[in-house]
Amino acid sequence: RDQAGREQRLGFIQKIEAGDVVLLIGRLEDLERARLDNLPHSKTGFLQSLPPQRVDDPFNTVIVCGIGQVGIQVIRLLLAHAPRSEIVAICLPDTPTRIVAEIERRGVRVVRGDARHKRVLREAGLERAYTVASLYSSDLLNVQVGLAARSLRPDIHLVLRVFSDVLAERLSALFGINTAYSTSALSAPALAAAAVLYDVGYAFDVADRLFATRAVIVGAGDAFDGLTIGALRERNGLLAITLRRDGTPQAIPPLDMPIRPGDELVLLGDLRALAVLHAQCRGE
Repeated sequence: RDQAGREQRLGFIQKIEAGDVVLLIGRLEDLERARLDNLPHSKTGFLQSLPPQRVDDPFNTVIVCGIGQVGIQVIRLLLAHAPRSEIVAICLPDTPTRIVAEIERRGVRVVRGDARHKRVLREAGLERAYTVASLYSSDLLNVQVGLAARSLRPDIHLVLRVFSDVLAERLSALFGINTAYSTSALSAPALAAAAVLYDVGYAFDVADRLFATRAVIVGAGDAFDGLTIGALRERNGLLAITLRRDGTPQAIPPLDMPIRPGDELVLLGDLRALAVLHAQCRGE
């Protein structure tokens, strides 16, 4: 979107102007590189110090508070996608031993105790952490953990799980952008997209538009057979975020890559573009 809030359709060579708001999709390391590359050009960047939000000495630790279903899933994703990070989990004293043993076998250090206590946070390695993620099923508990962590490390990056949309907005203003996530806000787009198109995957909303993903397998003679990834984006408004060919996945395939029969694509687009795709797949 430009400075006036108008949505712009980006072409291959369209220039991004100062003041534009751009939604980027990519691998975590690429997004972090883009964020850091953009900082020197910010006229207000010098007003605040850069939090240690990257895996680097001495900041190499992610502290996950709460190892319920959400916490365990987050830990699994971190182990898969942040291999250079040391993962430390803080769990309540009554956490079942089998759950603790499972994540310890994966190389995660577990600290039993109350994450609201500064002693427990220090034991978990807060001085070496670049992120604290509090994922308990209690809004109040997660806020208290965030306050305790910030009192010891004002520069620490926080990720807080909350259930109230209003609270999430207020906490984002208090703790910083992209720190408080409402579970209802995260799930609502997926539910809305599923209500319109039954075969969509993950979904999110941006302003007044709803985006979702859909997986397709390209057959010989299909509409996408022979198109390049770039042509698919330009003609159909669909972004290929993953392409699997001969069992080998590739994230964000290059724009000049041709699509072949047998390719498995995960496509991202708004609901209108996905509805057209849905009709094409059904031969309508």
